[in-house]
Amino acid sequence: MIVEFEPSPLFYKIEVPITNLGYSLVEVSSRVKSNEVQVHIVIHREGGVDLEACAKVSRAVMSSLEEFFDSRDIWLEVSSPGLERNIKTWREFQIFNGLPGKIFRSGQNWETVRLSPELIGQDIIKAKLDLLGEENLND
Repeated sequence: MIVEFEPSPLFYKIEVPITNLGYSLVEVSSRVKSNEVQVHIVIHREGGVDLEACAKVSRAVMSSLEEFFDSRDIWLEVSSPGLERNIKTWREFQIFNGLPGKIFRSGQNWETVRLSPELIGQDIIKAKLDLLGEENLND
């Protein structure tokens, strides 16, 4: 189910350094395990995200994460959204605007679309980024 986007305090802490590098912060999640914190960040930029981009973002946010998590040991993973990301929030329709996707409405089959803010709030039950199916949208 696609939900409204509710930014966490951690999201606010790392969003600015990421956007200053030219990326969109798609998602951030964290999990505390004993004295270690595992943080997963998903970033996007038109044209894609490569290993160098992930490394730049990692360096840019590490001091903010150390401050946020009170100097605990941090295990950080930065990644792209992938080729077939399941869309979790309505905000992602804005982030992935113009990219190929698939949506599923109640009682219907998957529909191939270009993702856009105009789809926000419609009767969509599931949606996914579908970069592998791009050739189907060239009409």
